Amino acid sequence: MLDVDVAAAKLREGTDNVGKGSSFQQASSFLGDAYEQEGLSEVNSFLDVQVRSYAAFGIRLAGLCSQAFNQPCDNSNEIDTLVVAPPFLGATLEGLGLGATESEVEAAYGTGTV
Repeated sequence: MLDVDVAAAKLREGTDNVGKGSSFQQASSFLGDAYEQEGLSEVNSFLDVQVRSYAAFGIRLAGLCSQAFNQPCDNSNEIDTLVVAPPFLGATLEGLGLGATESEVEAAYGTGTV
């Protein structure tokens, strides 16, 4: 089962993981090449954001890249952001996934303070 480590921004399955700090190539090895969208969004004249969406898994990966600073926008680029959203089917090690109720979260982690 696919687990999400929110604190480390990593997806895990067994001892394998991918997330913040991994390359887009490592993401392909972990999640496969069946992503629905990939592209670049220009931030300014020397900085872009590379985005890859695995919509069927509810996962979006993004990484900053810049040809001007010799940081290519390709599979070697490093992932800076990992976003999970429905229909993400993974869960935390405690078995919580998207859509968990407040009482399920409190049962797993305790009651928080504001």
